[in-house]
Amino acid sequence: MRAVKQNGAIGLLMMDADRFKQINDTYGHTVGDRVLQAIAGTARKQLREGDCELC
Repeated sequence: MRAVKQNGAIGLLMMDADRFKQINDTYGHTVGDRVLQAIAGTARKQLREGDCELC
């Protein structure tokens, strides 16, 4: 990883969506996948350019 090679900082984000299993069970995995995509999109919008190498 670039951060390790350049002695830079690295961060990791872990999130938990409350009642996500209930969404999957009630509406199905297709809707659950869309919910996860919406959550990821909202989180991604909070990043600055260069904050994420994988985004």
